[in-house]
Formats: sequence, structure tokens, C-alpha cells
Amino acid sequence: MKPRIITRAAGFSLIELLVAMAIGLVVTLAITSVLIRSEGSKRSSTSVNEINQTGAYTAFVLDRVIRSAGSGFSQRWSEVYGCLLDVSKSGSAVLPIPATISTSSAFRNITASPTPLQLRLAPVIIGKGLADITGAGAEIRGDVLLVMAGTAGVGESPQSVNVNSIDITTSPPQLQLQNTLGYSTGDLVLLSDPSATGGCMMQQVGTHDPTTYGQILPLAGDYYKAVGTNINLVDLDGSGIALQMGHAVNNRPQFVAYAVGENNTLFSYDLLNPLPSGGADNRPDTPVADGVVEMRAVYGLDTTNPPDGVLDAWQPATGNFAASVLTDGTPTSRTRLRQIIAIRVGMILRTSLQERSAATSASAVTAQETYL
Repeated sequence: MKPRIITRAAGFSLIELLVAMAIGLVVTLAITSVLIRSEGSKRSSTSVNEINQTGAYTAFVLDRVIRSAGSGFSQRWSEVYGCLLDVSKSGSAVLPIPATISTSSAFRNITASPTPLQLRLAPVIIGKGLADITGAGAEIRGDVLLVMAGTAGVGESPQSVNVNSIDITTSPPQLQLQNTLGYSTGDLVLLSDPSATGGCMMQQVGTHDPTTYGQILPLAGDYYKAVGTNINLVDLDGSGIALQMGHAVNNRPQFVAYAVGENNTLFSYDLLNPLPSGGADNRPDTPVADGVVEMRAVYGLDTTNPPDGVLDAWQPATGNFAASVLTDGTPTSRTRLRQIIAIRVGMILRTSLQERSAATSASAVTAQETYL
């Protein structure tokens, strides 16, 4: 009889399997945690990079516009600063902005009652808090920034309009300058007369050869209008001046407003944009960048008399430098506009990425149920 051979049991015991499963679970949790943190860090880095790019782009856009502010008319600031702008296109008033501006516009408070802002010629105007929403759905959005600049770029030297030379009875209407060399068909000209209290007008040059030397400048085109909202063309027939501001189509003057609007978006608003048919002011807000929650600005002043071009102090847009005061058309306000030589703009930007909130022991409460 052969002795019975007992073979040794092979495989894993139950305890070994449980230990292996526990180790595997720990490793799985560790790897999952690393992956989650890695993906979260990647999303955060991407969002931060995007918001940094937004900030850089927005700063570039505003810097480019603000550095050109006042171009084309600052040389004669004592005569044109604070003049009430009167602009028409195709027979409809473009400036002053009608009170029918869309209620959904980020710039609706410009014309809000009871004290609508008068748009007068100035390099920069800060409308403090004019982008904010009050009442139902109140929201802090900051200031409205208005920037005005000509784009002619041909020396931008104003010329005197010959006395009693504006004639609207001829075809086409015309005025006389000391020299019309450099004026092209379709150019926009700002006409101002310190002796006229009604304001200043934007007019368009008719057919004219820029290489021709002469004194007669014809007026015609979409931006020509003899009768304005606050002033008429013949009212500027005294000791007026003409300033080249750009071209009606190819290189229009930069009269633009900036403000934060819906969905954390910075919008621009073309102040020279023509009105649509029907008379309602529904010119669109043009998106510039998203992720902008709030925008604020302050003035940099040269308070030295006479001015030396050196920044002396920073001044918020309040008190004597509130938008409503700077645009009241008085000689004092004109002098204050001359003191503004710089502007500082600050923006709060926020990424659209919504991170998970940390877990707590508090109950999640809804309108109808409570989840533990």
C-alpha cells in the first residue's frame, strides 16, 4: 500500500485577497485624487490664462483709444472744449443722443431722467456709476468712459472760417477757409464759433480735390445738415474755426463710450453711429471683452497755473469734476477739462469657471425640499 501524498494548497487565501483589494482600493483612490487635482489645476490654469489675456487685450484697446483722446481739437481747447455737439446723418439727429436709447443698453443712464448727460466736446469724460443698475436687480458695474478723438492725421491744424462766408443757398452749400488744401471728398469737419452759444456742428465735405489750392469748401453728404438740434449752420458764420476730424466712411472720428453691461461684458458704444429708421435710438452695444465685472476710472490733473504738463494729483469724477459739472458748458468747466492730462482705469475681471464649493455638514435647502 502506497503512502498518501498530501499536496500543498495553491492560490490565495481569503485574507490575502482582502488585503490585496484593500491595497488596490487605496491606490485607486490615490490615483483618482491625483487625476482630479491635476484636471482641476489644468482648468484653473486655463481659466486664469484666459482672464489674463482678456485683461491684456482690454487694456490694449482702452490704452490705444485713450492715448488718442483729444486728437484734432485740443490745439484750440479754449474755443471748442465743452461745446454742445450737434451731429446728424441722413437727416436724423445722432448727437445729442435721443432719450429713446434702449433700456437694455449698458449706456442707458447717459440719457436717464431727470438729469441726462449733455454730450459736449472733451477728450475724456468719466460718468461715475452710470453703468450701475438700481432698483430691481440692482448690480454694481462701475463707470461709463467717454472718449473723443479725431482721426484726420494731417497735422490737425484748425483753420479760421472767413467771416460771413457760410452760404447754404448755393448748390452745393459752401464756406470759405484760408486754404482748402488737404480736404478730400467725404472728410468730416467740426465747425465751432466761440460767439455762438448753441454748440458746434459736424459737417461733411462735398466733392473736392485735396491737391487743389483754394478757399471755397463745398458741403454735402450724409453728415451735412443745415439745421441742427441746438444750433444751425449759419449761426457759425462769425469768428468760427474748422477742424478736420477724419473721413465719413474710411476713417471716422473715434467718439466712443465704454461700460460694463450684461453677462459681465465690456461694451463699446459708437456715439457717431447713425440711428435706424423709425427714430428709436437702438444703436447696438458692441462687445469688447467678456469676464469684466466692474470698471472704474479717475482723472489725472495738472493743477499748475499756467499748466506745465506735469501730473499733480489724481481726482475722482465727483464734485467739480463730476460729468454733469464738466459738461455744463461754462468757462470754468472748460478750464477744468484742460487740467485733465491723464486717466487711470481699473477693472475687476472674473473667470467664468465655477469651482465646486467645499463640502460641509450643512443641509442643502431648496424651495420645496431639503436634501441631507
